Formats: sequence, structure tokens, C-alpha cells
Amino acid sequence: MRHSTLTAGASLALTLTASFLLLLSGCASDGGKRPANRSLDLTGRLTEQYQALSGSLDGAVQALSTLRGTVERQGIIQRQSVAVGDVEGAFKGLKASLAGLRKATASVESAQAGLGNSFNAYLATWDKEIAGFQSEDLKESAQRRREASDGRFKALTAELSQATPSFERYIGRVAELEKALSLDLTPAGVGALDSVLEDAIDAAKPLREETERLAGLTREFGQTLTAAGAPK
Repeated sequence: MRHSTLTAGASLALTLTASFLLLLSGCASDGGKRPANRSLDLTGRLTEQYQALSGSLDGAVQALSTLRGTVERQGIIQRQSVAVGDVEGAFKGLKASLAGLRKATASVESAQAGLGNSFNAYLATWDKEIAGFQSEDLKESAQRRREASDGRFKALTAELSQATPSFERYIGRVAELEKALSLDLTPAGVGALDSVLEDAIDAAKPLREETERLAGLTREFGQTLTAAGAPK
């Protein structure tokens, strides 16, 4: 009888432990995929979108530099050495880069919203499973893990949200510059905005560095989901 009691106790402990491990990996399904796994997938997508935004910023810098380079400035604009066609071609490149920036920023915002929705579903699953635990020790441990994960996500969300206005302001700045150029798309007109073009080029550098930083933070958060049990 004593041997039977020990076996039953060990079986219960193993069952509770297995339930806890399944919880950490997101045991409920969401369209055939565990919430933790789906959050991990979307974390990867958001990381990629920030990397794409970095590339779009590089494209804008290249377009601004090309447009600026079509006009020679040596105190006085050397209009005779600049072909109007060169300016118009470079301007088309700027318009294309602006469209690319807008698309990349919208993709980042969409990926961020998707990750938020998925992670909230992950936490809801976690809460449901914790409520069903009979062991107070496991319940408390799972609750601490849940709160720690939620804290990391809120910290990430705060970082991403603070950066969003900076990207939007830069897009607005380039859009206004594009509009100003369209009103006087001549070598002289481009030359008159040389300092504004230079400022726009310089302003892109810290934003590009920020996209790399945010991509890294997002990647690190995804690694915490992997550590919690979600398979790579």
C-alpha cells in the first residue's frame, strides 16, 4: 500500500509539472498554432520590418544625395552645367523613396499591432491555465513568470511607441521638401534648398540607428519566448 501511495504522488507531481511546461510554451491553439509560437512568429516579422525600414531610410538618403548632387554649388549656382532632365530624374527617385518610407512605416505599425494582439491572447491563455492549477506552488511560480513576461512586453511596447512619432515626423519633413521642390523643380530651385536637403540627409542617420536598435530589442524579446518553451 505504501508503494502504491508513493507512485500516485509521483504521478500527480509529474502531471502538474508537465502542465506547467506546456503552459510556458502556450498550450492552447490559435488557428492551429500555439499563442506563444504565434507571438514568436510575429516578433520575427516585426524585426524584419524594422530592418526593411532601415533600408528605406538608406534609400531616402541616396535619393536626397542624388538630387542634391545634380546641382553644383560654389557660392553661386552653376546653372549652365546642370541639365533640367537630371533634376527631374533625381526628383522621381525622391518621390519613389518617399513612397517606400511610407510603406515601410505602415508595415512596422501593422506588425506591431499584430504582435500586441497575439501576445494579449498568449497572456489570456496563461491566465486560464494558471486558474486551473491545484498546486499553489506551481500557481505562484507560473504567475511570477507570466508577470515577468508581461513586464518585458510592456517595456518593449513603450520603446516602440516612443520611436513611432520620430519616423512619422521625418516622413512629413521629406514630404514637405518634395512638395517645395515640385513648385520650383529647376537647378536654381534645388540649389536654393541645398541646406534643407543636407539637413534631411543628416536627420536620417539617427533614425536608421534607431531602427537597428529597435530590431535588436524585438529580436531579444522573441528569444525570451523561445526560452520559455516556444520552439524555434
